[in-house]
Amino acid sequence: MNFNLAERSQEYYRAVFEGKQTEYITEMLQKIQAELRSQSTLAKIESIPQLIFINFLGYDTSWADFDLLDVMSIENSFSTKRVSYTAASAMWNCDSNVIVLAPNRISKDITSPNSFTATAVLNSISSFMTETIAQLIAGDVISLMKSQRLPLKQKAIATFYRICLKYQPALKIGIQTLRGALDDPNPSTVRIVLGVFCEFSAHNPQPFVPLIPKFFGMLATCYDNLSQIRLIKILSYLCTVEPRLPKKLIQPFTDLINSTSSHSVLFECIDAVINIPISNSALISNATSRVESFIYNSNPNMRYLALQQFMKLIRLNPRLITDHREIIGECINHDDDSIRLTAIDLISSLATAKTLDNVVGRIYEQLRDPKRPSTKDQLAEKIIEICSRDDYEMISDFEWYIAVLMDISDDPQISCFDLLSEQFLDLAERVPSIRRRIVHEMSRIIENPRFFSADNLLLVASYIIGEFSDDYSLFSSILQPVIINDSARVQACCLAASLKLYLRASESERLELDSLYQLKLPLFASSQYTDVSEKAETLIKLLEIINNSDRKISLLENFCKKLYVFHNDEEEEIDEIPDRPPALDEPVTLFTEETEEDIAYLSGKSKIKKSNRRRKHRKNKNKKQVQDFEINFDQSEDSNEDDEDDEEFDAFEDRPTTSMKASRRKLQQGQEGQLVGQNNSLIVRATDIIISSARPNLVEIELLVTNCARTNFESVEIQVPQSANVKQVVVKPIGQMPQGSSIFHHIMLEIAIINNPQSIRIMLIPSNGGETLEGRIRLVPSNFLLPGDSALLSIAQNESVFISNVSISSNSKPKTVLNALSTMLRANIIRGNDPTSRILFSRTTTGLNVISILKINQGIVEVTVKSSDNNMANSISREIEMKIRSLMA
Repeated sequence: MNFNLAERSQEYYRAVFEGKQTEYITEMLQKIQAELRSQSTLAKIESIPQLIFINFLGYDTSWADFDLLDVMSIENSFSTKRVSYTAASAMWNCDSNVIVLAPNRISKDITSPNSFTATAVLNSISSFMTETIAQLIAGDVISLMKSQRLPLKQKAIATFYRICLKYQPALKIGIQTLRGALDDPNPSTVRIVLGVFCEFSAHNPQPFVPLIPKFFGMLATCYDNLSQIRLIKILSYLCTVEPRLPKKLIQPFTDLINSTSSHSVLFECIDAVINIPISNSALISNATSRVESFIYNSNPNMRYLALQQFMKLIRLNPRLITDHREIIGECINHDDDSIRLTAIDLISSLATAKTLDNVVGRIYEQLRDPKRPSTKDQLAEKIIEICSRDDYEMISDFEWYIAVLMDISDDPQISCFDLLSEQFLDLAERVPSIRRRIVHEMSRIIENPRFFSADNLLLVASYIIGEFSDDYSLFSSILQPVIINDSARVQACCLAASLKLYLRASESERLELDSLYQLKLPLFASSQYTDVSEKAETLIKLLEIINNSDRKISLLENFCKKLYVFHNDEEEEIDEIPDRPPALDEPVTLFTEETEEDIAYLSGKSKIKKSNRRRKHRKNKNKKQVQDFEINFDQSEDSNEDDEDDEEFDAFEDRPTTSMKASRRKLQQGQEGQLVGQNNSLIVRATDIIISSARPNLVEIELLVTNCARTNFESVEIQVPQSANVKQVVVKPIGQMPQGSSIFHHIMLEIAIINNPQSIRIMLIPSNGGETLEGRIRLVPSNFLLPGDSALLSIAQNESVFISNVSISSNSKPKTVLNALSTMLRANIIRGNDPTSRILFSRTTTGLNVISILKINQGIVEVTVKSSDNNMANSISREIEMKIRSLMA
């Protein structure tokens, strides 16, 4: 072949430089087409390398697929086969039309007596493998896995994995051949076989449990680094289905960590200890000491990886932090920002109520360093995330927390004002005892010129002053002339706050405020924003009417009653768990028999009899489980055994459940959904919550927005204040909304902490002078649950060490209770140890286990909630209690 890649590349780039790229490509394509349609076999072969070159440049070459297959059919020429299959790997895919005609050609070439031709096929076939091709060549590839020619054997083993992805029964046929290759004397062949087993185990490790002794033995006798890494990965995957294996791996992993000189093997082994996890204090201490030496490595990448491993090991055994206090302190003061932030993440994750002051102090020292302005916002967010964790559970002195927030805001290099404003507003609403302190600090903020560009912070400051202050001396601060340079929302909020201060003032104080109003309001009446000027003029007219009236005092009292709600600092704080409406999680009908079954609950008995009917079950013969090594790469299937015919049946009926990649939770209150908020312009309801296992913390919320104003809105802006727990992903404005119209609109948020009930603040700001709506979307932990895999129940039970119990007297039918709880928890229902109990197994999108053991006896409903997280167990038990009570209402 005369094709020279270097010369052709030079010609192409010369044409690009001269601006003749299109002409060059057109001429080249015409030449290739002419050669492919010629009668000369040599010309056709010569055109294939040029075709590959054109394809690599990004041009469509699908028009030449059938011509390529024609060249591929030329016999007795290995060079032709090699270049043809190379071109096929680049040009063909599973959807190419030519694939329909290719299988016979591929099957013939893969069984060619020329081993080089078979090797060329195996090299290229993975990119266009289809189920038809995989089924056709599976037997031939399994035969080649026993070949005496080493390159051919190794390529056949690697291709076997691709065949099994498309045609899964091939694994059952070839597993023994693949198993035998583990004993091959050639180390490179063993590496390839282990790589194939590693990929299989990543999809579904269950079929390979019988091979655990083999892999376990190889880990002790294998000294090849790459093979050791793959063995560690395989055993890690197998630990998810064999709960006894982690204890067996303690000694081999200890020996490996102590003896290996390979950094990659060491880090892989420690990763396995962390991810399984193996909670052995001696092993963790040994691994921590070994990794600690790499933190001082001169290579920054090695240093960062070692620190990441070190921090994860400390989290597994927090007691080790006292032994490594010096190195953690050095990392916190390190010049490398990534190392410093990683160390701060560690100490923040280990913060408790007793150590909170010290942890925040260490982070604040870093925040005050003027040499590191790039990380100041991250450090401020970390401080707020620690203090606000679990609804401020660790804070006993809120005066101290307010001082911390003000110290952060005083830093001139801080710009996270939105998060600060969210904290100030949340504390003012939820902690009445510190409202006077917050009002004082808000007055400092609103008088500080540095914050005049921070709209959200000024909005919160003016709102808190107007809502909770009784100091009329702040009147001048919120109507100072510089406010006129801020946004329309800030000006309008300051006017509203001034009116609240005016209404709260005494009669003597109002005389002074009247003169201030006469001085300040004309300035706002001349604002560049029409909405602000109209409100200022309305306020001027209103004050004139009141002051000229003979009933001034009674008018002001009426205004106070109708327009302003006085807050009592002694009022109770909002309950952290919102009341769930009765219709929130109504049972879903799963069976569609036309005849309803009458169920009579026998008090104190474990079984219930049906009246005048015999329940029929399909009999499932007990099938002996054989090692068939079949893998389902799409989803794992749970096998459910039905009961045999019996005149009596258990108190609960089995309900089929299915695994889902995305679980949709309908929030219904009647037919309207959860009310987010309403005013004179908008009514907003949350009608759907969608969670995804692909992105565990992502929540998609469907809103039903209704325009109840007397005007059309050009648009409605939506704002969700971001915090350490809530991040915006997709929050787009709503388009035109005619008067009286309703529109479904979706927003996507990322929720960091899902194991506690929470209320998400949302603001909708309509255009054309509409009234801003501020509402809240309530989320509870059960919104983030998915069905658990029954095969993992035993592992989940071992991990679920936190327990919460619920015991309620109920007159509801057992089936009704079971349906309601399984629907609310989106649980996989598993039979318990006795007929009166059922196990409801769920997992959160982030992997937390929730096991609810339901038992009904003599009208008493007992639920034991187990979870791998204490907050999750307590929250779910409270939800279950409220749900059962709602069934009796």
